[in-house]
Amino acid sequence: MPMSTQVQEVWELASGTWRPSASSSGFEPVTTRLGHAAASVSAADLQLLLCLPWLAEDASALFPPEFLFDPEWGRPLRSAPVTAPHPTWLPPFGQAPHVRLGDVNGLCQTSQPLQLAGTALRRQTDSADQLLKPPAAGDFEFFSVPAGTAVPVLLALEPGKGLLYAWLPDSRQWALLTHAREHLLACCRKTLGMSWRAEVGTGAAGCSHLFIPTEEGLACLTPDVPGLAFTVGYVGRLPSIGAPIQWMGRIWAPLRATGGAVQFACCDLEGRAGDGVVLETAELPLVLNAMQAPVADARRAMWLGDAGRLELHRRTTGTVDAVFVPWPADLKPAFEFGSPYLASDGELWQLCRNASRRSYEYLSLAPFQEARMPALQPRMGTGGVNFRFARRQRTPPWEEPEHGHDGTEVEIVLPMLESTASGSILGLRLENTSGLAGMLRSTERVRAVLVLDEGTRQTAFFTLNVAMPWRLRWFVHDGMLWAFHAQLQQIHGWELQP
Repeated sequence: MPMSTQVQEVWELASGTWRPSASSSGFEPVTTRLGHAAASVSAADLQLLLCLPWLAEDASALFPPEFLFDPEWGRPLRSAPVTAPHPTWLPPFGQAPHVRLGDVNGLCQTSQPLQLAGTALRRQTDSADQLLKPPAAGDFEFFSVPAGTAVPVLLALEPGKGLLYAWLPDSRQWALLTHAREHLLACCRKTLGMSWRAEVGTGAAGCSHLFIPTEEGLACLTPDVPGLAFTVGYVGRLPSIGAPIQWMGRIWAPLRATGGAVQFACCDLEGRAGDGVVLETAELPLVLNAMQAPVADARRAMWLGDAGRLELHRRTTGTVDAVFVPWPADLKPAFEFGSPYLASDGELWQLCRNASRRSYEYLSLAPFQEARMPALQPRMGTGGVNFRFARRQRTPPWEEPEHGHDGTEVEIVLPMLESTASGSILGLRLENTSGLAGMLRSTERVRAVLVLDEGTRQTAFFTLNVAMPWRLRWFVHDGMLWAFHAQLQQIHGWELQP
């Protein structure tokens, strides 16, 4: 016998609004916890995304997560198993290391461990452990964040088109998210290219705010996957000329203001606009079209460009100043070789070309100095690690080993992502046919081997053949390491050690 002859018609709960299902036992969502109308997401997908309780007699019936019992029959509900907190991933390098005094955010580093399961058995001729189809043709960036859900959802953003998709885990298909009022998401400046990056603020109730650069300012986008919807607001309403970065507990991004000035947009982690900073100088027009991904420590945030660097300085009073620092007249930055090098003393060094000497030099990015270190050859680096040909080096990139190898080395490793947790490096191994600089200029298809370098061993685990394989985008979701390239028909995935 039911406990009540009439179940309450509408339940307004923290998880949203629910009503008894008209077609089966249990309930159905009316609105999501973020206030959108519930979309046509399957019951099985909602079970996984919201970690809903269920009946032993009917596992397909939905119940709000606040319920412990079936209100009609009084039967106890089984709860979703308690699991370890799911790490989030924000493109392109995942969750950054926590920035303390002396730490640097914005390098090719993640705080997540990168250790493949069954490493000893993997070979470069192996197939991937899993495959996913991309949402559509395009060049995507991937997030793994809560999106009105109890667990992280895999989101795919096409910045150049302003399209956002969500992966539905049971249906195993992508669904397009749309604006609740049919507005469009502004597109990103394509000139950012591989310098594109995003920031994420994760709040209560499974809500995430994605901060992305667009033609109409710094966008704060809030996805709601159970409603297949998003909301978006813009800070600055001017074209972005650089990617955002989290600094001093806020999100900052440079925008192109009128008259050649730069306006640094500023907002909190929920997208509320704060006091920005405006920089005006006659030299700025030279730098506005080629900004690299920003880097920041506890005292400074920097956007490096072809003509110099934009800097925000934190003063002892808590105020923020903006400056533009041109490169020395005889140096040009060589951004194609990866992140600035982070030395053991916490200082950053940028690899540059010296045109008059036709050589390479590392230039210190420390304020109020112009220290230089000559380099015999360029090296690829992730920030804390650099590679000489195919070997990881523990010394600064301007130091050559006593018993090194010459240019007859037949292979080069391009490091792409460094884990500060496990010390491992994900990279590409390629044949050295034209030297490192020549290879990076090529647009021909090449054979590249994916490798995991753990310091004492280097494991090859997959092979691909694409143009510019260094445009590969790595991401981690649901215990898997994934790799996406716009020329591949599938997203390839490998199981990580738990």
